[in-house]
Amino acid sequence: MTRIDVFRMIKRRALAAGLPYSTCCHTFRDGQGGQTPSSKKLGFAAASADLEIFKLLYEYRFLAREHFSLLTGRNPTSLHYRLKKLADNGYLNDLKVAKQPGQKHIYSLGKPALRSLVEKGIAADEVLIKRLRTHELKPLYLNQEKDCL
Repeated sequence: MTRIDVFRMIKRRALAAGLPYSTCCHTFRDGQGGQTPSSKKLGFAAASADLEIFKLLYEYRFLAREHFSLLTGRNPTSLHYRLKKLADNGYLNDLKVAKQPGQKHIYSLGKPALRSLVEKGIAADEVLIKRLRTHELKPLYLNQEKDCL
């Protein structure tokens, strides 16, 4: 079997298993303490405590990091890291207001979070059909939202 045949086999099996097309021979290589960044991302799952974050965003549409801490009573530092992980894995959309140090982060729901809310019966099935348009928001609107938050 040639290396090209191996590569094609891995691509076929990855797609059959529902893994992203970017999966390749090096995806599961033991490089950094047993996990590479791509294999860490594959193993991420939202915790039951994240459902509270999803509910708040479903109710308010946008929230800043500081407001999550106030509404949930969670430690701001650990909450910041959790929000970052949720955003990195697509559960939240991180809408940065300004591209400068000390910028405010405003979060909105991503599709996987909406699926979780529908599965739990919190949101209606129709929200999965609607197209998320948060990427189309302009800086002027986000600045206004930031001031209102």
